[in-house]
Amino acid sequence: MCAQCRRPRSVCYCAHIQRLETQTRVVVLQHPRETRMPVGTARMVGLSLAQSVIRPGIDFSGDPLVQSLLAAPEPPYLLFPGPESRDVATLPRDKPITLIVVDGTWAQARKLIKTNPSLLKLPKLAFAPSQPSAYQIRTQPEAHCVSTIEALAHVLGELEGDPQRFATLLEPFLAMVRTQVHFSKDVHAARHRRPRRGRVRDKPTGPDDPLMLKAHYEHLVCVQGEANAWPIGHPRYVPPELLQWHAERPSTGERFSATLRLDNPLADRVDVHVELDREKLIDGMPFAEFLAAWSAFLRPDDHLVVWGHYFADLARAARVPLPAMRSDVRIAASRHLKRRPGTIERCTEAMGLAIPEVEPGRCARRLAHLVAVTQFLQDGGTPGQS
Repeated sequence: MCAQCRRPRSVCYCAHIQRLETQTRVVVLQHPRETRMPVGTARMVGLSLAQSVIRPGIDFSGDPLVQSLLAAPEPPYLLFPGPESRDVATLPRDKPITLIVVDGTWAQARKLIKTNPSLLKLPKLAFAPSQPSAYQIRTQPEAHCVSTIEALAHVLGELEGDPQRFATLLEPFLAMVRTQVHFSKDVHAARHRRPRRGRVRDKPTGPDDPLMLKAHYEHLVCVQGEANAWPIGHPRYVPPELLQWHAERPSTGERFSATLRLDNPLADRVDVHVELDREKLIDGMPFAEFLAAWSAFLRPDDHLVVWGHYFADLARAARVPLPAMRSDVRIAASRHLKRRPGTIERCTEAMGLAIPEVEPGRCARRLAHLVAVTQFLQDGGTPGQS
């Protein structure tokens, strides 16, 4: 999974995202069910607009941000159609505004409005789409209905007088739609055309095969990370950020370790999860210094070894340089054990591996387990040879 867009890597749309600065502050009130919708567009809004906030929930009477907006001397505008709604094209452009957008199906949006009647007291904006929605992969209740990101592309283009600039908001959306249509029409159909009897399955020999680990052993770099991750729905939620990055070359024992200094506050219990004092996490390395040190550690022929792809994808989303070759040792361990290996700690226990003492913290400990499993598998599944 991609840590940034939370889509499978085969359908990731992050390469199409362009970060845009806006005069308009956008606050998206998102129905909780929509947070679980893999083809929703609100996350694209959060990734694309620097001045945007996404607040999942139904009842916002206790949300400090929403309540502060409702009590502000200059009230925000609510983007919602109705007889009292003003056409966005008629709004003066002499000062920036805050725009509240409700994200969800129309039934979910109406429920949010009904649960939060104070929203209806706000000045409301509406618009008439110039063309039907391109949201082919979700059914629209009416011809004039569009997705959240399509609505914002139109409205921000009007509010800030630059429709062409905000048309770039639609690039990840259109890429997602194209990909989903392709998988639905071409890939899915091709699967059903394949003969299902008499096939001979070859033994897998991909990058996660133990033989590949043995062949590239001198170039392997095992990595483990930790994230600063707020629970979805928390009032201070921000997308997960890379917090720690540890690496080791199993062939030489060379190590790299860094705790990053973050722009956003640490999550409430992140110190408990990563098993380190909060003070050590706050006093981290500036990101530019980390990039320089990590780039100096890397070699052109390195082969990345991970346990799952979450932290590597989180690093890539933060523009951290990574080797092109990557192996998920969890897959090789599953083949060796002939079952799912569980956590890295359970895997080393099942393999009977001894783990050396390491520096404090879950990241360092799990890296030691990853190195031990990697050495075990490249040795052919015999402990104690490395």
